[in-house]
Amino acid sequence: GGGAVQLDVASWSCPWPAEADARQVDQETVVLRVAVAADGRADRVDVLDDPGFGFGRAARQCALGTRFEPARDPTGAPVAALSPPIRVHFFR
Repeated sequence: GGGAVQLDVASWSCPWPAEADARQVDQETVVLRVAVAADGRADRVDVLDDPGFGFGRAARQCALGTRFEPARDPTGAPVAALSPPIRVHFFR
């Protein structure tokens, strides 16, 4: 019974932020926590670790457009819940 928010982060393809194009950087990581509604939509996205250069905002926009597998209560019904911290990797 019961289960936490789940998602397939590997399926995310977040666009590289324009502000970072000028930087000589090929990868960056943002850490998010998402409040996921019972229907699997992201209600709220908190950026826990933002490396700057637009990455935090890009990851947030990406999460807001992602469908999550909602948490479930002991009876198996979907419920709103906070996700565990999610690491979003940008690379090119």
